[in-house]
Amino acid sequence: MSVPGAWHWRLSLHVVRASDGTPVVGAFVLCDLGGEQRIGDESGDGLIMEGASNATIVPVYISALRSRHANSGTSIQAALTPAAPVTELRLALPDTQPSQVRVVDQQGAPIEGAWIEMEGRRHGFGTDWASWKEGSHSDASGFASFLDVDGQLVDGVSAVHERYYGADVTAPACHEVGSASGLTIVLEKAALARGVVHDQAGRPVAGAIFEVQCQISLDGFPAQTTVRCTESSAADGSFEIPVRALAGETVKITVTAPGFQPSSMGPMKMPPSLELKGVEIHLIPGAYLRGVITDRHGTRLNGKLMISPAVPGGGAAGREIPVDLSGEFFADSLEPGQVYQIDAWLRRVPPGEGSLTPVDLGTRKPETNTLRLSIDFPE
Repeated sequence: MSVPGAWHWRLSLHVVRASDGTPVVGAFVLCDLGGEQRIGDESGDGLIMEGASNATIVPVYISALRSRHANSGTSIQAALTPAAPVTELRLALPDTQPSQVRVVDQQGAPIEGAWIEMEGRRHGFGTDWASWKEGSHSDASGFASFLDVDGQLVDGVSAVHERYYGADVTAPACHEVGSASGLTIVLEKAALARGVVHDQAGRPVAGAIFEVQCQISLDGFPAQTTVRCTESSAADGSFEIPVRALAGETVKITVTAPGFQPSSMGPMKMPPSLELKGVEIHLIPGAYLRGVITDRHGTRLNGKLMISPAVPGGGAAGREIPVDLSGEFFADSLEPGQVYQIDAWLRRVPPGEGSLTPVDLGTRKPETNTLRLSIDFPE
């Protein structure tokens, strides 16, 4: 049957997870709207379909798959009529079991805290492809779980951990993650540097932070890597840190600690044992800048400072130092005798709110006493 004149209809469709109602991004939707075939992909914002008809009813048959390569999905039926030409539908897909990847060392022991990343492609509208990437940390059993990636095309899986050399696994073309669940990645333990951090008097320095710079060969070409370690020196000053270098490659270790100047050791050549032993690093006390900043009326200012070595032409790397609500700041581990450029972004206290005003505080040398900086600050 038909009705006089065409009437316009509008269908809004959302593909969601059955468990929590959140969008299933990348779900593949097939629609039969009164004999007219339409396809689309859930973007996270839903799909809008519109049209016109002379029929008294437009039957709607919709199927949704988690991806274009999934094996099963969910269907729904509805109808559009001149009396109800606008309809919103929610199609719930059942949750799937997570795909799991395991990371182990060369002895088969699980590695906890490795970062596992999958990347691949999914169909967009028409013949377009959209890339996707999912990441997860491995648990105490070495497993990393990935939700909503079954059926997607995977180009590769990678695993990294600061104490191991990273690994990449390239998936075959059109490989489905769901069928690859259970993949195990073996990581090779990284080289190590062991030693102790002392001050000039031979006392241990706890809490020192390490940065490791390596000169390596990458695909036959020289390259440099720099890694800031998460480990710090222990109460007795001892440390054991990973080093991403092979035998014969050179390593430089830079150490920083509160109250001391940065100190470096190296370059050192990595031995065949892949272990640098007995590394001793002695730290020299650093100078500091401590102060209070107010305007000419004595009102304290807060915000932040950027302190950088004053060098001809500028451009030296700086450190950001907070200025608290009392107008006080403290910057340690500075080099004695070095002149520092101080730039500030400040505001009045109270209220301690609103935009920050840039101020050039000029140059200063580290001092052992407290600076009281009274500056001209715009009203």
